[in-house]
Amino acid sequence: MITNKWLNPYQRSFQQIKAKLIESLTTIKDKNGQTLITDYSEGNILIIILSLFAAIAEVLHYYIDNVGRESFLSTARRYDSVVKHGLLVDYHPRGAVAASVDVILTRDLTGSNIASRLTIPKETLFTDVNGNSWLSARDVTWYANVTTCKIPLIQHEKYNQSGLSGLVIPSEGRPEITIGKLPDGKYYEHGTMQLSIDGTTWTLVDTFAYSKPSDKHFMVTVNASQVAVIVFGDGTFGSIPSAGQKVTSASFYITTGIQGNVPAGSIVQTPAIVKASISEATTSNQYAAGGGSSYENFGMLKEHIPLSVKTLGVAVSKQDFVDLAMLIDGVNKAAVDYECGRKLTVYISADNGGVADSAMINKVYTQLSQRAPLTTWLQVKSAGLVDIILEIEVTGKKSYKTNEIQAQVLNALYNAYSIENSEIGGKVRISDIYALIDNLSTVDYLHIKKFYIKPWPVTIYGNKELLLGQFKLEKANGSMTYFINFTGSNSYTVKASSGGFQTTGSVGSTINITDKNNGITFSLDIQANGYQQGYRYSITISEPNMDYEDPGYNLPVFQKSSQLTLTVHETV
Repeated sequence: MITNKWLNPYQRSFQQIKAKLIESLTTIKDKNGQTLITDYSEGNILIIILSLFAAIAEVLHYYIDNVGRESFLSTARRYDSVVKHGLLVDYHPRGAVAASVDVILTRDLTGSNIASRLTIPKETLFTDVNGNSWLSARDVTWYANVTTCKIPLIQHEKYNQSGLSGLVIPSEGRPEITIGKLPDGKYYEHGTMQLSIDGTTWTLVDTFAYSKPSDKHFMVTVNASQVAVIVFGDGTFGSIPSAGQKVTSASFYITTGIQGNVPAGSIVQTPAIVKASISEATTSNQYAAGGGSSYENFGMLKEHIPLSVKTLGVAVSKQDFVDLAMLIDGVNKAAVDYECGRKLTVYISADNGGVADSAMINKVYTQLSQRAPLTTWLQVKSAGLVDIILEIEVTGKKSYKTNEIQAQVLNALYNAYSIENSEIGGKVRISDIYALIDNLSTVDYLHIKKFYIKPWPVTIYGNKELLLGQFKLEKANGSMTYFINFTGSNSYTVKASSGGFQTTGSVGSTINITDKNNGITFSLDIQANGYQQGYRYSITISEPNMDYEDPGYNLPVFQKSSQLTLTVHETV
């Protein structure tokens, strides 16, 4: 145990250290019991020396504190520190994740090509309005007399010009090879490298933990400088390629990462292979693309590293399925609906986007199935987004203007109910909203006049997203599901799931719905989006001015200023 009568561990700043040292000087007495030192001014050379040592001690404490903070994953602030923490538990930073989306091809039932049957092969090229390349994820057959066809797309392209081919393996003990400079704005897509050395194919793995000394395995990871590199085993776990050997071939996919999360309606160009057989075919992505991310960043690492340790790659408990799903590339949130027995449904949302497409759903299903007990009946579905609608009256504190108060209220709602901070099947409590806004520095007090949720339209049939423009809920006694069925391109019916209520509406016009049997009154307008006869959707209405708990598996979010009607009273 170290004892120090001059200082204690809590005195770490320059002023604290200097003050304590000067205080200690007053306790030094001469042989007559008189205070030995009485001059504590900066002109005293002893005080100058104490100041010097106090300054040195403060700097040393600063570096010691930094080292201590970086020694723990939860407090680390540097990217390279988090990378090193991951390596301690065999977690390696990943490359970029390609965005994915479903596109719907459509043809007219009365068109001349309705009887044509077409197989659209895997890796058929689509392009979006920004010029990004999208390749189909699998072979898809568009059968005769069927008006629509769904095709899963991935935003990536094959890359063969990396400069790796012909590269000589260096003579160091455990070689590490960078994949080379990529085109501007493009990233290596995680898990796509194919490598051959001296004519022998090497196998890409995520860990060397299961590799034998003779196994020709390699990994592609991202180092602390966020550069994609190829690494090999150490001779015990995985083979080391011999110095002087050459890379025979190397190919992989590149992607724009987060920039690939394009909005709905961005992929409208129909490929030539489709046009050649079905000339009137049209293309559209009903929902925004999601799941795309660039190299694994600081926040993602701090989230993923603990999850990898908790599950160890095996799903047994309900929480294991959530944790494993969130470890899969492109998944942002996950929730599980467990039914009695062995039936389990996993709901997911995409990184940097809300709706998961069929390619991501299939990827999650495949990976979870490999890690789940054989008796588990597993399903994977996408979570939706529901908008929080608020009407609030705020009285501001003195001297604050309306625009200042409004900006602070909006920022608080954006942060508290963003896609990142919301949970699938989450709750929105009125008391939480009161506390959030009442604690703002510009707000004196407030009154929430109205609070409700704008529903998320579920597509039952059709290749276009149902665009709800204005939606206003007046009253509702409990929740109710309504079905919207298009009887033509601009006309539709609205029917309650119980109670017998039914009415009609037209695209672009506001429809007022008074369902007396169920005690529900609301209005909405459906905006044009190329609907066709037979398209069918559903919406679920929840009771207003009550704490909201999502009846399904959606994320309650606040994303646009139009979701808030704010009345501000300034205080002079």
